[in-house]
Amino acid sequence: AGAAGAAGAGGSTPPTCSPENSSCELAGTCCGGECVDLALASNIRHCGSCGNACSATDFCASVAGPSIACLSATLKNLCANAAVTGLMDGIAVDDLASTDLVAALHTGCVPGPVDRMVQQGATNVVDSVTGKPLIGPGELLVGAGGDAYNNLVRYLNTARIAPIYNDGTNFRRSLDQSVVKAVSNITADHDYLVIQAVRDPATGTLVLVAYGFDQAGTSAAAWFFTNVMRPSLSTYTDTWYIYEWTDLGADSLPGNAAEFQLVQSGN
Repeated sequence: AGAAGAAGAGGSTPPTCSPENSSCELAGTCCGGECVDLALASNIRHCGSCGNACSATDFCASVAGPSIACLSATLKNLCANAAVTGLMDGIAVDDLASTDLVAALHTGCVPGPVDRMVQQGATNVVDSVTGKPLIGPGELLVGAGGDAYNNLVRYLNTARIAPIYNDGTNFRRSLDQSVVKAVSNITADHDYLVIQAVRDPATGTLVLVAYGFDQAGTSAAAWFFTNVMRPSLSTYTDTWYIYEWTDLGADSLPGNAAEFQLVQSGN
């Protein structure tokens, strides 16, 4: 299936061209009426070559070679971006989790993506009102924390773009609203968390989302990704993972992989 939506990195409308005016000296190659830099993973309709549209479950990525190709929006492919941007929503736990996730990708991916941290209202990153991504393909967005404060996560959940969302008491699949996990007994020492790759259909932006039902779960999600997932990311072939976390150290902090039990994963 062909992709739709914004084409350029930065969320901007790309320069147009036509057979009568096909000059794209300043912005690459004329592809279907758009000036596209085919050397960048910046267009989900023309990914690496004119007319190569990524499917609804793929994103345009930089792959080994180097070359540009469509890859599945799964955790194993998170490193296939030239840049990574973490969003801060002003909640200390969320901001620390986002910072840790970005650092894990910057130091763990080869080559390491260019990284930055920005406030969620930053111009040309996400819409300050809706939370919709604006940057387009080629730059991974990282959103840590639930949708009470994180505008990006709220947008992805409300629009049912994220494969998994929470309704306050359950994790549900956006595809059919079915309950994946009913949660209970949420405390500072026990929580449920989701870690998932989300591809925004409008812009083609790939987003890493990680949060728990409470703040302890968000911290646990960042710890688990950084210390367990990232070192063996190629083995995490699914789009989403839900874990139950139970503190074993009597300090209300994650610190041991044995504290995490996989509930379910999928695409």
